[in-house]
Amino acid sequence: IFRYSPALGDEAEVAAAGGVTPNVHCPYHTDVGLVTIIPCGTSPGLHVFDHEPGYEGWVDVEADMPPGHAVIFGGESLHRLSNHWLLPGVHEVSSVAAERLSCPFQLLAARDANLDSSSLDVGVVGELHPECALPLCAAEFVERVSASRVSSNFPRSGGDQRV
Repeated sequence: IFRYSPALGDEAEVAAAGGVTPNVHCPYHTDVGLVTIIPCGTSPGLHVFDHEPGYEGWVDVEADMPPGHAVIFGGESLHRLSNHWLLPGVHEVSSVAAERLSCPFQLLAARDANLDSSSLDVGVVGELHPECALPLCAAEFVERVSASRVSSNFPRSGGDQRV
């Protein structure tokens, strides 16, 4: 469970921005798993980047979401298995006027699962992408992705933020 504190700042500024400040609690990122499911939080604040040509922008997906609904998006492992056809969900959590509780679920491949799409039907996953040609087990793939970036969800105190 993630707990996000209320936004600090001028209440009028927060209200004028629809309850969302320009600051973010959790900077934009993708998740390393296959699929992430995020039930509607106690306060809106989850933004997902829409890659739709002609739109391409941030969507406040929880703004009008009824309680009991969830946001589902693919992660880096699914991106690899689909030969980069399915994009990982780019998302962030903005500072909001009220406390926010969120309980995301991330489906990870088994550590020893082979993330090799070369034997899968090209009608489903498309042509083999050069970056997907090297067979990798899920644990090695997650380690490579995690070592190459700063963690948005679990920052370390002081020093290098890589996990």
